[in-house]
Amino acid sequence: MNSVFKFYSKRNTVLLCGGVVEKHVASAEAAAFEASMLKRLFAAGVPVPQLIAQENHIIRMSYLPGETLPDLMTRLEKDADKALLFRAADSLIEWLENFYRAVDADEVRGDVNGRNFIWDGQRWWGVDFEERAAGDREEDIGRLLAFVLTYDPPNTPIKISFADRLQKKAVSLFAVDPNVISHYRDLELLVMQSRRS
Repeated sequence: MNSVFKFYSKRNTVLLCGGVVEKHVASAEAAAFEASMLKRLFAAGVPVPQLIAQENHIIRMSYLPGETLPDLMTRLEKDADKALLFRAADSLIEWLENFYRAVDADEVRGDVNGRNFIWDGQRWWGVDFEERAAGDREEDIGRLLAFVLTYDPPNTPIKISFADRLQKKAVSLFAVDPNVISHYRDLELLVMQSRRS
């Protein structure tokens, strides 16, 4: 008999059943959108799970073993491996670069919560695409920096180094303004502070 593992998710029920991830989404429309995004991104070579099936509000996709961004940050706090930190930061911005190439000019990742990125030891994979997001790349990157900096414990030297490396790599790859990134980072930090207090 196959065991079932339940992943942490605030909005959905996400299960691992017999080596396949089964995601129960709130609506059939959101599930259809996510399934279409997975197909589109996978076809463009963006590291995402492979869609197996979508039926009503349920999506089945391939399982991606690895650790989330918050898990990697926790590991780096215990064993500060600078080479791994730089490689992982660079790879995360490269994932975003691949994503931006695969979508329309006004589309962004949107949900840059670190639990939506899986590190397999070599590269990042993206998960959770149930909502279309439009906006500026600077907002995506700034919000990502805010998430990184606030993982528990917040604002440690490791997290600051990782965020700095993310920003430097983003500025070198994209035509983005570091001041605008910082603006969006600070806005997201204020939103997080008001949500948590």
